[in-house]
Amino acid sequence: GFNFIIICKVVLIGFFISFPILCRRNSGSTLFIWSVSAILAIYAMSFRLMERTSLLSDFLIITVLAILYFESLRPNRWKYILPALFLFWVNVHPVYPIGWALCFLYLFCNYKQWPRRHYRHLIILTFTSVLICLFNPRGLQGFLYPLQFATNEGVIFRQYYFEWMPTLASLFIFRKQTLFLVLLILLNLYLIYKTRKSNSFFESLASLFFIAYGLYAIRFVPTLCFALIFLNYTLSRRITDTPAFKKLNLVAASIALLLALQNIFFGYETISGPRRFGLGLDPAVVPQQAAQFFELYPQIGNVYNSHLFGSYLAWAWDGKRKLFYHGFVTDTNFFLNEYAAFSRSPQAFEQQVEKYQISAFLLDRFQGNEALLSYIVNNKKWVLGYQDVGSLIFLRKAE
Repeated sequence: GFNFIIICKVVLIGFFISFPILCRRNSGSTLFIWSVSAILAIYAMSFRLMERTSLLSDFLIITVLAILYFESLRPNRWKYILPALFLFWVNVHPVYPIGWALCFLYLFCNYKQWPRRHYRHLIILTFTSVLICLFNPRGLQGFLYPLQFATNEGVIFRQYYFEWMPTLASLFIFRKQTLFLVLLILLNLYLIYKTRKSNSFFESLASLFFIAYGLYAIRFVPTLCFALIFLNYTLSRRITDTPAFKKLNLVAASIALLLALQNIFFGYETISGPRRFGLGLDPAVVPQQAAQFFELYPQIGNVYNSHLFGSYLAWAWDGKRKLFYHGFVTDTNFFLNEYAAFSRSPQAFEQQVEKYQISAFLLDRFQGNEALLSYIVNNKKWVLGYQDVGSLIFLRKAE
């Protein structure tokens, strides 16, 4: 069940953070830079390390990055798995164009190797990896979906959904997670400068590519963090080792241990709320009890629900009750003119309530619902019927 999914997620995250240092023997300087990068990255992306299919894209992006990096060291057979990897990717999450971009970036950075056989093979494999993405249940429509989404729904969501807003937006810029991210980026830029005479052009451009990608929207911060852990590791292999790094590694290990103990016993804060160590569903994020509230009172009519809760409610209610909105609805017209219209003005609120005969509101307690909450609280037709650490339910008074 959920616990198995959580355990698998933790194992995968742990592996993709640590697999660079498991690949080969490492100097003290490499271990230190890797450990500092990992600590900064974990806290910078902690708000989104949940059980989401986007993590699969993060892992696949790092896999492609690793394949290309090891190819730059010495041509090998790992590149021949790229088409199979993209065939899997297109059927689990729509961020595969980033993998294409990495492949083309590598080809651009190494164009002087055109006469060599392994380079021409990689060209063929790259174009095959693009074309193989046509093999998905929606064919050409599925193939083009990421590009269509980025130029349509993505533009709208960037104005309304916190996870699509720029990483350095006013809502996030003064959070400590942003500080960790900035430090991680500065470490990467320092390593690029420090190793400028020996690092590959691909490593430098890939670093800048991921920095731009991660700063574009906060939902892409995990991808940036995973990538910089790996790239900082590869760059650090060109840093001269000294005995001082052994002592620094002891300090880093001690800090990591203390942070781990703190997280286990006291939890930690993220941009999207507190996190606690353990298995099971987090009541601050998943409205398990609120969903059961409506099962106890089936006479309650239509419910307006926060999109954050929609996908869970679709699973929990299993068709027994209608949903107003959920995370897989990408109809921007419905989002703007129907869902968001409830928060536009008190008059629009009243019109939407009557239009859809809303009997209850199930809202999350994160930032973003302030306007809608004010309309409900200041309206005598509504009363708070239930609340917990993550949910609010307002019921319409009987007339």
